[in-house]
Amino acid sequence: MKVLMISTVFPNTRENFNGISIYQTVEKLLKLGVEFKVVVPVEKSPIPLRYFKKWKSQDFVFPEEYALKNLDVEFYRFNMINTFITYSNCGSIAWALLRRRFIKEINKFKPDLIWCQPALPCGWISREISKITGIPFVIVVHGVDIDYGIHIPKVAEKLANIYRSAAKVISVSSRNKEGVLLVAPEIECEVIPNGTDLKRFEGVLERQKNGVEKSSEYLTIVSASYLKKRKAIDFNIHALNILRDQIPELKYRIVGDGEEKKVLEELVISLNLGDRITFLGKLDYESTLNEIAQADIFCLASYKEGFGLVYLEAMVLGIPTIGCAGQGVRDIIDDGKNGFLVKPKDSEAIASIWRKLSVNKDLRKRIGEAGRITVHQKFLWDGIAKKYFDVFQGIIDND
Repeated sequence: MKVLMISTVFPNTRENFNGISIYQTVEKLLKLGVEFKVVVPVEKSPIPLRYFKKWKSQDFVFPEEYALKNLDVEFYRFNMINTFITYSNCGSIAWALLRRRFIKEINKFKPDLIWCQPALPCGWISREISKITGIPFVIVVHGVDIDYGIHIPKVAEKLANIYRSAAKVISVSSRNKEGVLLVAPEIECEVIPNGTDLKRFEGVLERQKNGVEKSSEYLTIVSASYLKKRKAIDFNIHALNILRDQIPELKYRIVGDGEEKKVLEELVISLNLGDRITFLGKLDYESTLNEIAQADIFCLASYKEGFGLVYLEAMVLGIPTIGCAGQGVRDIIDDGKNGFLVKPKDSEAIASIWRKLSVNKDLRKRIGEAGRITVHQKFLWDGIAKKYFDVFQGIIDND
C-alpha cells in the first residue's frame, strides 16, 4: 500500500510539536507495511515582505530526532501572505502554484491513495489531483476545519464540495463530526480519535515510579498550550484569583508561548498574582511532560478545541484533568469519573473544581488513575493506526 500524505501540519524545526499526532499515526502505519511519501505545503511570504521581521521567511526542515526509516518528508514552499488572510481561496492558490510539482510527484511515487488534512488547502489539492488521476483521497477533519470555516458561507460551500469528493471523511472527534454534518449532512463521517504512544512517556513514568515526589508545600495547577485567546488561560488566572485567600498554597504554572503572552502577563500583574503564577515559556516535549507529571491538576478549558492531545498526555501521567464541555475533549473525559468538564469561559466553575480537588487528595488520585485507565483502553496509537489501515485497505480494494 502506497500512500501520499498531504498535510500542512507535520513536525518541523520551527515547531517540532506541530502535527505530532499525525506523525505518530504515520509511524505506526509504517510498521503495518504502509509506504509513505509526506508532502507538507507551507506558505512563504512574498519577496517584499520577507525583509520585515513579522513576515521573514524561515526554513522548514524535518527534525532529525523524528527521522524514521523509509519515511520521505518534503516541504513544498509557496508564496502567500498568510493562509488565514486568504483562507477561502488558499486551496486554489496553493494548487495553482504547486500543481506541476504535485503531478510530478504523483507520476514518480504512484500512490494508491491520498491522505490529507486539513481541508484547506490540502483537501482542495487532493480533490484536484483526484480529478486528474482518479486516485481516491481520504480527508481527516481537525478543529481548524470547523473553527475557521463552517460559519462563512463561501468557505462552508468549499468544505462541503471537498467532503463530497472524498472517498472517506474521518473526524478526530464527535465535535468535529458535527461540524462536517452542518455543511454536508448527507456525508458518512467516521470518528477515529487521536491517540498517544506510551513509549514517549517511559522516562517521565520511570521518574514517577522511582518516587520523584511532588511538593508537599504547594498544590500546583499546570496548563500546556499555545498562548492563544481560545485556550482560556485568562480564565485559569481569574480562577486562581478567586481562590487566592481560600487556598494560599495554590500555584499555577503556564507552559507555552504565543500571541497572548503579554496580555496574560499584564493580567497577572494587575491582579497581583506574580508570586503565585509562573510563565515557563515554550519547553521541549520531555520538559513539558515533566512539568505535567509534577503537577497536582492539569487544567486547559479551551473553548475551541477539535481534540486536544495534551489531555491524553496529562491523563497517561495520572494527573486529574479538566477540559471544556462541548469541545473535542468530551470524547475523552467522562465528567466527574475520569476528569472534569466545565462550561466555556467560566472562572467560577474552574475554581469550584480546583477547590474540590485541592482539599481531597484521594479524589485527585482516583480521578487521575481513572484517566490513565481510559487512555490505556481507548487511546493508544497501535489500535487507532489499525483503524486507519483498515479504512485505507478497504478503499483501495474497492477502487
